[in-house]
Amino acid sequence: MSDGVSSNVEFSWKQFWVSFLYENLPPVFVSPLAALIVERSRHRAWNVCQNRNLLIVSSHGTPLFFVLFAWLVTYPGSWLITAGLIITLTQDVSASGAIDPLQMIFAFSLIFMRRLIIAVKYGYFSEEEYTALSGPPGWNYESSQRKLIAQGWSRPTEYEGLISYELEETMQAQGINLKDMHMESGDGKRHNLFTIARGVIHNAYGNAPPRWFNPLILLSAVIILGSLLYVRDLFGTPLLGDGWQEITVTLAIYAGMTASMGLMGFGLLCAHDFDRRVRASELYYRALVPPGLNLDMPEGETENVFFDKHSPNCVNGWVQSRNVVRGFGERFYRRVQSYTSLLITYSVICVGVLNFMMWTQIPHQAATAVTIGATIFVISFIGSYAMYSAIRLQRTSYLQRASLQRELLSLEVEIGILAQEGVQDDEMQRLVTAKTLLQQVDENVNYEELVFRPTSILGYRAEGGLIGSILGIVITGALLILQGFASMGINYSSIGWFGF
Repeated sequence: MSDGVSSNVEFSWKQFWVSFLYENLPPVFVSPLAALIVERSRHRAWNVCQNRNLLIVSSHGTPLFFVLFAWLVTYPGSWLITAGLIITLTQDVSASGAIDPLQMIFAFSLIFMRRLIIAVKYGYFSEEEYTALSGPPGWNYESSQRKLIAQGWSRPTEYEGLISYELEETMQAQGINLKDMHMESGDGKRHNLFTIARGVIHNAYGNAPPRWFNPLILLSAVIILGSLLYVRDLFGTPLLGDGWQEITVTLAIYAGMTASMGLMGFGLLCAHDFDRRVRASELYYRALVPPGLNLDMPEGETENVFFDKHSPNCVNGWVQSRNVVRGFGERFYRRVQSYTSLLITYSVICVGVLNFMMWTQIPHQAATAVTIGATIFVISFIGSYAMYSAIRLQRTSYLQRASLQRELLSLEVEIGILAQEGVQDDEMQRLVTAKTLLQQVDENVNYEELVFRPTSILGYRAEGGLIGSILGIVITGALLILQGFASMGINYSSIGWFGF
């Protein structure tokens, strides 16, 4: 029986830092020069610029609408935010009272977090995939879409060959070839394990993200940007300012706040991926309990799949195929755990920043404090939802192990009764063999899913107390913010400033 713990998924810090460099330099003007220096070849640098959207033109299979969006929205937005940050750091933009430099820094931090998440994505690329970014025909627009959490991975059944590719990679990583493995179900029908695994994956991953995701993402951005606009208007602060510098910085702030939609989308899609994995785990559990699982196959037919726990062949088939399905899309799985951890970390950092502002009496606008507070609320809410989904996934391992323990107890009782009766026939041998196999399965689940590779957030196993611990930090921080506000005598002037 394969232990199913081998994996070739590793995080590449080199790929991460190179990607981090590309993402944070202004596109078109600076990042292509960095690509030329890093790649040491004009040909490779050009391919990197196309595949990473650093200086994109209509090539490499890129559709025209994507090129136009990049040149009309993405690039100007990036230039605007960079220009706003540079002006803020080099000029006294707060002299007129219309601009709070902290707002620009905070808006940039939202973009920075999004870029950090993108760099993490490239850190989990395989060496072959990463190399292909700089040397077509190994990479194109379609390849990029398939690797995006929000595109290919959110709807893998709509991208031809994506599920097959990930399934093949998982089997290769774990050293399990399900195509050559079969088992006889409880009704005596012979099933191919690869077909079962593919059917479970199509059932679990076939649903698109919930429709309410997009309205919630939009609402999140509206809360963050709206809180800024409302408080500025409340104190009569100009919504744009005077002069090109103030207008540039103000527009950059608005652009950064609007781009926060990307962060919220990452959090919700992480929860969606955890939920799909819960679904896959539940399907395998149902296949282990009589009368089995009525599984809808990709071809349209329905098969009844039942893994008899008393059959060595069925137990082995359940373990092997379940390991493959659990490890399906391992690179995406690692990414969603990292993304969730980054979002929660950002929320906690924002709490710390707001405390620092209050307790050290840093001059700031009321709109800055309210906007940071609104961001903490939104990200904590979405992060908690993602954590809850991760906890549900980890809980399935506990539930299935509890089921195995109950079955072992039942077998122990049956064996004990037969031993008292002095029975030493084939039935006794069959029960002893089944008990030994289930003990091995129990140890496998315990080590693989609870010790070696549990679902983790912030480096901790996703368990019930995790949400309470994180929210406890956030809530305690929020109370300290209020205490600092009251204790330090924070009062805002008629123009919305403290300490101006």
